[in-house]
Amino acid sequence: MSDIIMNNAASRRRRAALLRQQKEEETAMNEIMKHFATYQNNIAFVCESKNNEVIANNNKERIKRTRMQNAKGTSGMFIKP
Repeated sequence: MSDIIMNNAASRRRRAALLRQQKEEETAMNEIMKHFATYQNNIAFVCESKNNEVIANNNKERIKRTRMQNAKGTSGMFIKP
């Protein structure tokens, strides 16, 4: 009878140790994934800001043209340079 109790106690300690180890591994994996997600967001932000700079430079070089109504008030439109 005492052997069964000792085996149960030992198995509970082993199971508790395994659960602690699994929890530590899960915590470490979560930290790695959080760091990876932050890194990916930073890269995406840098790429997006560079793309926005290129678009802004292209827009500066482009001549802005607006549609205006003819002086007579007709419905026809012309593009003002």
